[in-house]
Amino acid sequence: MIRSSESPEVKVKRSVVSNVGEIVGDAATLAELQFQLLQADVRESTRQLVLPLIFTIAGVFLMAGCFPIALLTLASLIHEVIGLSMFTSAGIALLVGAAAAGCLLVAGGIGLRKAMKYFDRTISELKKNIDWLKQLKGGLGADQRNN
Repeated sequence: MIRSSESPEVKVKRSVVSNVGEIVGDAATLAELQFQLLQADVRESTRQLVLPLIFTIAGVFLMAGCFPIALLTLASLIHEVIGLSMFTSAGIALLVGAAAAGCLLVAGGIGLRKAMKYFDRTISELKKNIDWLKQLKGGLGADQRNN
């Protein structure tokens, strides 16, 4: 019968080192997979992000460029046709302009939020991986106490 010259303490230490090595290897693999998933989500969300981003930027430029002239024209029209004071007419035109800009920004925001849902998968997988690592860490602590 061949006996091992290692003491039980050395065997336990070697087992712990082996387990830690396996955990580090698994964690590295998980990190690599998590990064690949993030890359895939970025590619998918970028495709979905383009149109809502264009709408949002167009809404901002429209409001900044052409809207003041259109609102002044509307205020003048209200003043001439209805006979309200210029101050009241400008206030009504301001409300109309704010409502139109708000609609554009809401449409852009909805599209952006929809495009960002692609990252839900990455976040969900990351949470699962972190929970798995926590469970694994807790299991190792129990194994070390039992040995």
